[in-house]
Amino acid sequence: MSICDGRTVRDLLGNAFHEILIQAGHELTIFTEAVLVPEFVDAWSRPEIRFRRLLPCQGLQRAKRLMQLRMIAGKKWLPGSNRFFRRVEQRFGMSSRSEYITALQEDNINAYLATHINLPREQELLQSARRLKIPTVGLVRSWDNIFKGLRARPERIAVWNEVNKTEAIDFENYCEDEITIVGAPQFDGYFQDETCSREEFMQRHNLDPNRRLILFATLGHFIPDFDESCWMEMLMKAIDSGQVEGRPQVICRLHPWSHNSHFARFASHPDVRMSAVDKYYPSLGWSMSREDVVEMANMIQHSDLVITPGSTVAIEAAIFDRPTLIPVFHPFQPEMAQEYFNTWILGKHFKHLVDENLVRIIFDKAQYAEDINRCFTHPNWYASARAELRRTYVAFDDGRSTERLAKLLMSMSECPTESLEKKPARTPSGVVVDSNV
Repeated sequence: MSICDGRTVRDLLGNAFHEILIQAGHELTIFTEAVLVPEFVDAWSRPEIRFRRLLPCQGLQRAKRLMQLRMIAGKKWLPGSNRFFRRVEQRFGMSSRSEYITALQEDNINAYLATHINLPREQELLQSARRLKIPTVGLVRSWDNIFKGLRARPERIAVWNEVNKTEAIDFENYCEDEITIVGAPQFDGYFQDETCSREEFMQRHNLDPNRRLILFATLGHFIPDFDESCWMEMLMKAIDSGQVEGRPQVICRLHPWSHNSHFARFASHPDVRMSAVDKYYPSLGWSMSREDVVEMANMIQHSDLVITPGSTVAIEAAIFDRPTLIPVFHPFQPEMAQEYFNTWILGKHFKHLVDENLVRIIFDKAQYAEDINRCFTHPNWYASARAELRRTYVAFDDGRSTERLAKLLMSMSECPTESLEKKPARTPSGVVVDSNV
């Protein structure tokens, strides 16, 4: 397998993906840029695990241009030409590398998992595995990745839910029997009953358990010069002025890409608690420990309202049936906000949620305080929509999505690549073989 993002550490290693493979009799090679990071290697070293370096990709610009050509031509210029341009992209976008060919042969690899096929970093390793006729499977790491475009093309892909499966067929030309729904590994920790009581949580954060609690989850600073603190500022002004009733307390949860300096002014407010991810692996980026995941679950579960301008927290809030608001207006930069939200959030990231009215979206700043008060007085507002959102995007609530992915990979290790087009991937209840993955 390969790891090119810190979130994969949280989603897979943090959920004992490697231990499942080892207990089934497998050995594991992990290709990662973090092979030179002692903190990472020390944390995940096992006698059955070897680490190899994931090399910087060559020809990234060519691959990016070919991907853009496929997505634009297939949708606008020549409808129905996606499959042709996908073959062009696969043929000329990336090639195999001799270093990977040697490593795969030396380690006797007989199945390969690419863990973030929305990114380009695993393409050369994937191409090298395919050249050696090693079965390949790719994880669609998040619910919105297919809309953004897949940069790598394994024989099989693992997705969260039926919506993602349909997207993979419609947008990426995968066949139905090349797609396996495994669920969302990153949510496994939410279904393990590890959260604490509301009283304990509130006491730990020096909050009043008799007052309401709002979780404000920031958007992330994805656009230069775009202010993402305005919704938090308006929230606190509405609370302090009494527009929002009952003087609720607020936990401001910073997206890892948010700038702390943009929100530091709220830290001194007596009713605000700041929260942020502090786990970081050089070369991989931010990550979370299992304890961090449980703490996030506590924040959502014990909140009376979740406010987020378009992050995955909207899905997480539905898991815990928490009233949720999505503000997309902007008091200072309305044009920039309109372009960003219409193009990326409402047009892609949240498109299905918008089309099916599964979340409450606030377009008018005058509605902000009114909607907050309504969520407090009528917590069942949008409850049926939240239930539908949960059913649609969270395919499994057993906390075993990581295990399903591991079993899919193990089943691939038994399946010769020549038969992949004829034989769909199996997901057995248990596979015990003595081989390397």
